Amino acid sequence: MPLSKLWIIAYRDLGRHRRRSGFTLLAVALGLGLLLTLDGLISGVVADSLANSIRLRTGHVQLRAASFQEDQLSLQSKDLLANPDELVPRPKR
Repeated sequence: MPLSKLWIIAYRDLGRHRRRSGFTLLAVALGLGLLLTLDGLISGVVADSLANSIRLRTGHVQLRAASFQEDQLSLQSKDLLANPDELVPRPKR
């Protein structure tokens, strides 16, 4: 059976069963709307989590002494920079 005949049969079937077609259209529209809403919510939560992590922890840039090792769990006093304000210039306001 050619594809064009299948489209004609499908179109006619939509007209015969209007209530079923309407419920199907409503279910698809409701599902799509819910999917878009939840996707926006999840994207917002991820973006806020990243922004809060940057703001509350270390910022965008980390300056470390040469003795710092990546596999350490915490900084020791010997790994702290002596004068960090001199290393990073402050933006003028």
